[in-house]
Amino acid sequence: AVSKDLGDLHLRAAQVTCDLDAATLEMVYRDALKINLHSMGTVNCDTPISRMDLLEYVRSMFDADTEMHSSMMKKERNQEPPKKILSITVDEGRNLKAKDTNGLSDPFAVVGIVFMSKEDLEEAERKCKLKKVAKQTSQLVETSVQEKTLEPAWHETLDLVMTSTVDRFLQLELWDFDSDESIGDTVKNVKSIAGVKGAKRWIKNLADHAVTSKASDDFMGRFLFPLDDISQDGCSRWFDLEDSHRHLKAGQVKVTLRFRAEQNVVPLNADWHPCLVYRHIFRQCVLSILSSFETDTQRRNWDYRITKEMPLPWTILCQYKLQHSMRELDIELIEFSVLIELLKDHQVDYQRVSEYISRISDMWQDKLAVERLREKESKQFLADLCAFRDHCLGLLGRIRIVFPASSSNAMPRLRCLLSCMQAMYAHPVYEQEFFESNLANDIKEVVEKATTNWYGKTYELLSPQEVSGAAFTEQLVKLLHSVLDDLVDANHFYNQYFLKIGLDYFSTVFKTVDRPLCQHIQGMMAVLYEDLRLWSSNGEAGVELCSATFKLFITLRQLIKYYNTLDKKYKRLMNVGDYIEWFQGIASVWFEVIEHKAVQMVDKAVKLDKAVKVANFLKYSTSAVDIGNTILQMVQFWKQLDWPDPKNKFGYIVLLTCSINNVVMKYGEHVMQKLANVGYYDDEGQFDVTSEVCVIQNSLDHVAKCMESLPDDLEWDKLAEEYGCVEKGGREKARIMRDHMMDSFREDMQNRRNLIVEQVVIRMTKDINQFMQEYIEVALSGADRDEALGTLMTYLTNNLQTMYKELFDTTFEVVVSVLWNSCMKTVMSTLLKDTELVKEYRKVHGVTYYQHVKYLFDVLVQFFESDSLGLKPGTLKSDTYKDCYSKVNTNSQKSTMLVREHFQGLYGAQLRLDTAKSDSGSVSISLAYNKTDSDLIVTVLHAKDLPAMNTAVFGNAKSDPYIVLTLEPLELFPSVVEQRTTTLRDTLTPLYDETFHFNVPPELQQLAGTCLVVHCFDWDRFSCDDFIGEAILPLAEAEIGDSEKLHGKTHTLAMQCPEKHEGGAFNVLCTREDYSSDAAAFLKRRRRIFQLSAVDSEKRKRSK
Repeated sequence: AVSKDLGDLHLRAAQVTCDLDAATLEMVYRDALKINLHSMGTVNCDTPISRMDLLEYVRSMFDADTEMHSSMMKKERNQEPPKKILSITVDEGRNLKAKDTNGLSDPFAVVGIVFMSKEDLEEAERKCKLKKVAKQTSQLVETSVQEKTLEPAWHETLDLVMTSTVDRFLQLELWDFDSDESIGDTVKNVKSIAGVKGAKRWIKNLADHAVTSKASDDFMGRFLFPLDDISQDGCSRWFDLEDSHRHLKAGQVKVTLRFRAEQNVVPLNADWHPCLVYRHIFRQCVLSILSSFETDTQRRNWDYRITKEMPLPWTILCQYKLQHSMRELDIELIEFSVLIELLKDHQVDYQRVSEYISRISDMWQDKLAVERLREKESKQFLADLCAFRDHCLGLLGRIRIVFPASSSNAMPRLRCLLSCMQAMYAHPVYEQEFFESNLANDIKEVVEKATTNWYGKTYELLSPQEVSGAAFTEQLVKLLHSVLDDLVDANHFYNQYFLKIGLDYFSTVFKTVDRPLCQHIQGMMAVLYEDLRLWSSNGEAGVELCSATFKLFITLRQLIKYYNTLDKKYKRLMNVGDYIEWFQGIASVWFEVIEHKAVQMVDKAVKLDKAVKVANFLKYSTSAVDIGNTILQMVQFWKQLDWPDPKNKFGYIVLLTCSINNVVMKYGEHVMQKLANVGYYDDEGQFDVTSEVCVIQNSLDHVAKCMESLPDDLEWDKLAEEYGCVEKGGREKARIMRDHMMDSFREDMQNRRNLIVEQVVIRMTKDINQFMQEYIEVALSGADRDEALGTLMTYLTNNLQTMYKELFDTTFEVVVSVLWNSCMKTVMSTLLKDTELVKEYRKVHGVTYYQHVKYLFDVLVQFFESDSLGLKPGTLKSDTYKDCYSKVNTNSQKSTMLVREHFQGLYGAQLRLDTAKSDSGSVSISLAYNKTDSDLIVTVLHAKDLPAMNTAVFGNAKSDPYIVLTLEPLELFPSVVEQRTTTLRDTLTPLYDETFHFNVPPELQQLAGTCLVVHCFDWDRFSCDDFIGEAILPLAEAEIGDSEKLHGKTHTLAMQCPEKHEGGAFNVLCTREDYSSDAAAFLKRRRRIFQLSAVDSEKRKRSK
């Protein structure tokens, strides 16, 4: 692939010419001198060169010494020079003048050589004496006559022999041929006269016949061209014809001029031919040019074209071809043969070789040119083609070295080489000789052999120094990587060029390496099978072996990607597609190893644990980061595995998910043990939340968050779809298994996090409870309540600020929520429960005790709802809070407020009753309020659906109802007395229509909880009156006005029998009976009603 050093010019020349005997070398050398001594035509190049330059170049090219060169020059000068022959091809004419009466001409050309200098020619032209000049013409030759045309086409070649071109001009005259017709014939042609000019020509012809008795040819024009201006390549152009008298343009003639020579060479033997001399001269020129380059890069970049930019060798070759009249086919064959010969030692441009083959193929279509070839030349061409074929196949056998894919220049050279071979195989000479040969098959055979050798050498090169299963596995991994790299090169670089010649290079290489590669892998797996299954008993060596086999599997997966791109006809012949079977029995071992390594990483991470700042004060441990990375690595392991069989893949993903859960649980055990080691669970002294506790909680949160994305990362849904396609009910089975495992993990992780939170809350609640007791004692002693709360609030502030700064937001909200509920429960169990201590406080301090508790409650609410904690709205509105809030507010109120609250509750329950379905019936009352007189006007209209309270002997039972009206709370209306209606006998729908007046101040009329209490009784003559029912009507429901004739709003009220246990306010009033006279009086009234209601309810049941 790399051009060899050309060495010294003299050594190279000696090597080249060593095959020639002395006589032959002398003949070649003299022939090279002769063509330059007697050169023909001018050299058409930019660099001026002299004959001495050419002769000196010949001497240096053959490495001849001065004495030999002078001797050869002397001999050659004494020889008769070759005859120079000028070949003039008269092609065609255009725009010629008409000389006949019919407006046409019968032109023919006369060509000759004029002997004169350029100065004489210029003088003759100036004096218009070209006719005189024309008489000096020698060697006249003429073309045929083209009749009746002004655009003749001759295409005739005329030869003129000369010994020199100095002061010689080529002259071409164009004449109109006139036949020897009689004067009578001329007169008869009067009918063919065309135009005025035709008439003039007819008169002229008639006058000529009258004078000379015959016609003369008419001159049509001429041109002169100096022979020294003809280049060695010849020239072909349109020449302007000029009239000899007036220098007028007389049309144009296209003429091709070319020199050749008649040689007087005496052949050395019967086999001698000018082609052999040209071969040696061309070869010497090429080697001389190669030796002139200073660097190998210049030599490699040369395309072996000898052009005008190399004037000396180019002129020598042109002169030889010119003087020996060499045919183009001969020249192409000779130069091609030399290039093929140079392939042995030099890097030849294959584009150049391809061009030669293409041109030769085109020329081979000329049967005449092929027939002129000597048999020896045809055989030599076939031998050259075979040599080139063998050379190319040899290079392709070393394609990885000669054409490396990493080289930017290699691929273009390979493309040119294959193009050359394709052109060569298509050449008629090669096809005729090797008609059964096929380019793609020949190259395929070479590629297969080369690939086999390459694989064998690569395998030997990678043989491990250490004899162990892991080492051999690593060797196969490296071998696989080499094969992969080679296939990548084959697919991305080489294949595109081989496909053009009908060969799938990539598939051929893959198929060739498949068999030995699969044999090596299968053999190794069979030997190491037991060691892999018992990996744990071999310690780190077993882990290393399992890791190596997994690398081997992953590398094979990359190879399979290329295998899947192959055509089916290649896949049927290959074994690598069965790779899954080789690893079927040991794949589960990899999951054991990955879990083992992950647990080791957990142990190490926890030992080296440090806190890592995430943002501001927020921290979690480095071990949490390491666990997240470990999970990521296990997920990456799964993606790399990419097991193709859905059935086995389902089992494997279950194994992996369980392994990840085990690793995370192991981490949870470690951190919980770490908390135990620092005394987190010790129940001694005041508890304060530390940064270490927050870090551990954050770490668990971080790991839990990493685990939440595990199903998506492992693509469980995709697997479920695949499993569902091969197993009935597989999709649902996979999803159930996924949810079960994730729920199990979440539950376990949540339990661990809750355990930490619960411990924080338990320890803090104990301290908070103590601080609350201290506050109550200090507050009841008469001290400032804010100062009494200082210790508690400081404790809460410090701990909550620590958690706020160092816990994740979601975790902080959970902790605060649990702590808040615990505080509420503490308030209810410690300060509101009827313990002996609370009873004592209540007995001594009454409502004041509960007011201190309410103040504590309000401060806690304000603290926990402050913006500094950053809790979401509604976070604290739990059921526990609502229950506590209700109890605190109820117990802290005065007794009269509780009475009003109690009646408000009764009215609310009453509204929910259906008047038609009430067991006690209903009563209709009109209620109005004259605010001018502070007069509450109550009109009892009627009642209906009353129960029968009397016993009837005959007929239906009836009642004797009457209504009693009172205002509650009675403590607010000390001067108001109860009023009653008349008793109506034997009716269940009494109609009263009685009005009553109560003096009620406006502020009490609108006060919430003040109400009109309606009691309905059944009158009995010989026993106590029976209680029928009770109804409540708030005073605020009255129609308000200023008129005396105010009409109140009518209200139909469902009556009911009140029960003993009536709700929160009533129960609180019961606790105040010992120290509150208002409460005692209210309870006495209500209990009397309860008693009447209970007795009459039994009576009513018996009557039914």
